[in-house]
Amino acid sequence: MNLFRACLALALLMPLSAFAQERAPTDARRERSELADERFRAADANHDNLVSRAEANKSLPNLAPSFDKIDVNKDGQLSRDELRDAGEKMNAKP
Repeated sequence: MNLFRACLALALLMPLSAFAQERAPTDARRERSELADERFRAADANHDNLVSRAEANKSLPNLAPSFDKIDVNKDGQLSRDELRDAGEKMNAKP
């Protein structure tokens, strides 16, 4: 009887385990997105929803050398979309 209960419990938990594994990347992606939003807001000193080169140099020094590459529309400012797209390309698996 105990073996039956153990097998039943295992059978019931297996789908939950698979569900948790499927959700983990989504949760990690959401956390990265939230962190990126926080960093963007912190870097956007004048609150115009754009990060200028000066703001990037001051608040995002690791990103500053790649500024021109990330600034796809070449307006001298980085939008959330440009930063998100750059992050996605960087995190993409080959």
